[in-house]
Formats: sequence, structure tokens, C-alpha cells
Amino acid sequence: MSATYTGRERVLRAARRQGPAPFPRHMRPCPALADHFRRASGQDDLDALFGLDLKWLPCGRPAEFDFAAEITQAEFDRLFDFDGVARQADAVRAEGLAAVSSYECGTFEQAHEVRGLEGLLLDLMTDPAETRGFLERIAVNKARIAAGYARAGVDIVFIGDDMGSQRSLLVREEAWHAFFRPPLERIVGAIRSAAPGAAIAYHSCGHIEPLVPHLIDVGIDVLEPIQPECNDVARLVRLYGDRLAFWGGIGAQSDMARGTPEQVRQAVRDLTGLFGPGTGLIVAPAHTLEPDTPPENLTAFVAAIDEVNREGTR
Repeated sequence: MSATYTGRERVLRAARRQGPAPFPRHMRPCPALADHFRRASGQDDLDALFGLDLKWLPCGRPAEFDFAAEITQAEFDRLFDFDGVARQADAVRAEGLAAVSSYECGTFEQAHEVRGLEGLLLDLMTDPAETRGFLERIAVNKARIAAGYARAGVDIVFIGDDMGSQRSLLVREEAWHAFFRPPLERIVGAIRSAAPGAAIAYHSCGHIEPLVPHLIDVGIDVLEPIQPECNDVARLVRLYGDRLAFWGGIGAQSDMARGTPEQVRQAVRDLTGLFGPGTGLIVAPAHTLEPDTPPENLTAFVAAIDEVNREGTR
């Protein structure tokens, strides 16, 4: 008889590279698609309708916060509701699902939100010392937030930075090492100190391949969303699948938006077929599913994972 697992167990097995099957799944339809399925099914809980295996928790930080501010730990603890996060994580686990922290971007995204992307890139070249100080102040607060999620008991701390365009990195690899790796190391170190057993997932849209071995060195456990339109997913799994779990991999821009249901099913089969013993994959579209995604492709996505899991756990 094949083993059965809760959604949380499937996610944790994937994050710990104890796969391949059974593959956990996740997706995030846009509000229009979500409303379509709510009306069609009469069910409000789309996580249950689609059999999704994880839930993101609401954000524990205030709506307005100066990430470059130098504040005391006591003031930080007053502003952030990590006790509430802990209660929410417990509730998610009680449903048998994995509790994933709200996404907290890193220093790159936060800095260019303040400076603008062009302004930040110019700062890196014209005033590197001041820019490093600015990034370090942001990193201190980002590390506190990530550690707060970890201490609250989430299963996966979800961090990252959108470092890629469709075809290349947004900064040169050497610039990433000089400016953005040290803050990331601080954040990862804070998570490990707060909760050594928590998994760390790193998000970056776009072309991310050159940074993958460095992310592994820093201590990232799971890479999300591995957009197949921008990356050679098979190559990434072949080179790094024994050291890194993956989350995503199904083209939101391609198969989900413009493919047929059969093409979606084949994409799921092709992706899951890359993963053997000692690997991990959370199957998901590699971005939010936009209104032009045919609803039948969501149904095909879910059905295909069910089929793969039945075949793989017999």
C-alpha cells in the first residue's frame, strides 16, 4: 500500500528533497479567475477546491515602515505582530497544510522601490560606499522580519528579490556578489539562528540561472518560481537538483495562458519527469495566472498532478 501524506507533509518532503512523488501543488489565480471558479463551484475555499498544499500567511508588518530606519529591537517588536503570525501558522497546520510566511523582498527590491531602478543602478556605480550602507540598514530590518517569521513557527520563510529580466540578470554577477550577497547572507543567517529547521524559499522572477549556485552556497533551500520562459529548467534540475528544491516550473506566460488543456497536462508530465529520488518539487505555475488564462487549463493542471501522483505512488 502506498504512503499517504497531508499537504504539509508533501510540501516539507519536497523542501527537504525527499521526493519525487507525491508532488505537492500550488497556484495563485488572479481575482477574475478565482471568482469564476467560486461561481462555478459554489465554493469559496479555492485552496480546498484545487487541493492546494500550502497557504501564505498575512503579512505581520505595518503597512508603512521605513526599512532603512535605525530602530531599537523593542520598537521593532512593538510594530510587528509575530504573535498573530504564530496563531495563523498554527491554524494553517491544523488544516493539514504548510504555513508559508508572507513574501518579504530583499535589499534589491526594497532599495529600488525607494530610489527607482535606474537610480539604484546609478548609485551602485557612482557612490558604492553610501549605497552599501543604505543596503546594510535595509538588511538589518529585513533580517529581523525574516527571523520573526521563523520564530513564529512557519514551515517556510519566503524571501527573495526579482533579480532577472526575461533574458538576463538585472545586475552583473560581480555586482550581485559585491552589493546583494552580503545582505542576503545576513538574512539567511538570522533565519537559521532563529529556527534552524525552517526551510528558506527564495523568489526571483526572470532569468536567474547564473545566481543559482551562489544561492545554494548562501543556504537557500527552495528556488521559486523557475520561469521556463526564462530558464533552462531541465539544466537547473540536472546540475542542482541534489542540493536545491524547486517550486514552480509551469509556464504561466506560455502553457497556462496560451496552451490547450492537453499541453498543460504534458507540461506537468515533462516537468515532474525531471525529478528523481533525492529531489524536491512543488508544482506550480511560475507566476500569478492572469485573466487570459483559460479556466479549463487550471482544471487540467490539477488533474495532471493527480495523475502523476497516482502513477508515482503505486
